[in-house]
Amino acid sequence: MGFSRYLASFVALFAIFVSFNFYNNPLISEITMTGPAMKAFETPEVLKQVKRMQDVATLERPQLPSDRGAWAMAWLHLVIWNSWKSAYYYADKHPKEDFANYAEYAWTAVEFLEGHHDAEEKALFPALEKKIPGSMEKNEAQHEFFLKPLVDLGEYIKSARDGKSVFDAKIYREQVDKILLPVMEHLADELDTLKGSTVCVTNLRKTIYNSRSSSFNTSPRTNLLL
Repeated sequence: MGFSRYLASFVALFAIFVSFNFYNNPLISEITMTGPAMKAFETPEVLKQVKRMQDVATLERPQLPSDRGAWAMAWLHLVIWNSWKSAYYYADKHPKEDFANYAEYAWTAVEFLEGHHDAEEKALFPALEKKIPGSMEKNEAQHEFFLKPLVDLGEYIKSARDGKSVFDAKIYREQVDKILLPVMEHLADELDTLKGSTVCVTNLRKTIYNSRSSSFNTSPRTNLLL
């Protein structure tokens, strides 16, 4: 997937996140995405991986520059978690006349993860692998494990979005269920490859920054994460 599609997906998710928080002030409202249909997102195994990401995504930016790569990545991974969860929750709750908007959101959530992985494999992983041979093998194997079902999921949503097939929330959720745990486990495991101790020992901060800069159009706002 090209850079422009990745950037468009990121901008779309960011815009959705900002608008959601603007119109749903946590001080005056709360949306709880739970219920019988959400069991896949509430298993101890899945929540364990989410907790691992949350532990890295502290509210305050780490003081040590070496800790900021994993910190920024953890927040990005939590965007993926929340977008997948909300798309899953609303799969059978959106108004029928609003399906086009729902489908676009659900597809963007999948497309964003695909683009995120493409960018890593083109820039970040090769840079890290060069510095620490073998360090990216697990990440790459995890990507490969759920790549096809991830692509299939995106194609299923896209087909319904484009009017070529009828969307079935049950089928969509079944496809998500098959890869939810391995995806979340990967998102948590990946943070270990960027932890501060590794960055300090191998002097990788510059490598990580350069690889991210080549993958993303880093603006001053984006650079605040680094």
